[in-house]
Amino acid sequence: MAVVGTSAGGGLAVALMVLLRDAGRPLPSCSILFSPAVDVTFRDDVLDLEAADVILSLAFVRSAGRIYAGDLDPDHPIVSPINADLAGLSTCTCSPTPEGRSALDRVVEIARAST
Repeated sequence: MAVVGTSAGGGLAVALMVLLRDAGRPLPSCSILFSPAVDVTFRDDVLDLEAADVILSLAFVRSAGRIYAGDLDPDHPIVSPINADLAGLSTCTCSPTPEGRSALDRVVEIARAST
């Protein structure tokens, strides 16, 4: 089995693997993430978003991140997997958009350091 996700679904895929690992459940053999939203605070992730995207605004994506978080803090590791312990997760292939590169690069560095 593999998990695949795009944007928010990519963040969900990482959160799913963290939850499965923490529960001692089997992990997917791999994951494929396309521009995953791994930090719903969008602090660093979308600095050039408004110049690159004619539909999305920084205010909109930050608001969507707060709604997505619900009762949890947007920095919670399950909401923003960039803050999770990524040790022991499945092999992952990631494909970022230029606007989402900074957070994804940090996640890749964290994951590599924890292996």
